[in-house]
Formats: sequence, C-alpha cells, structure tokens
Amino acid sequence: MISPTATNGASLPAFPAQPASVEFFAIQLSPIADGRFFVGIEATICEGEGELSQMELGNHRVATLDDAIEAIRHAVTNAH
Repeated sequence: MISPTATNGASLPAFPAQPASVEFFAIQLSPIADGRFFVGIEATICEGEGELSQMELGNHRVATLDDAIEAIRHAVTNAH
C-alpha cells in the first residue's frame, strides 16, 4: 500500500478537500526513464459561489501499475 508520503516524499495537502466540494479528479500517469511511473493526482473543487480551483492530492513515483492504482485509490478515498 502507498502511504500519504510516497516514495518521493510527496504528501497529501494539509487541508484535504471536503467530499461534497470535489467536482472531479485528474490523474496523470507517465513512464519515467528509469522504468518506474509518475502518478500525479489532483482534485477540482468548488469552494463556494461556483468558484472552481485545483488542489494537488499527491504525486508519486512508483514501480508498478498496481502501485499506481493503489496511490490513486488512496488519494481518491481520502478526498471523497
């Protein structure tokens, strides 16, 4: 399981999104030259009066696609 501080030391934000405020999640998945994968996870949230903003939920460098899915699962579950 991937912890909130993944292999690169990235951590989840100090003020996680409230479940009702998350409009959608954006996932970035990219291969890295060393054979691992970069996973970036963001949430677009509605902060009131219809104003949308982007919040980074984490970025990780993982060894396998299974680790990438686990990092995504962890970020989405904790934010939702």
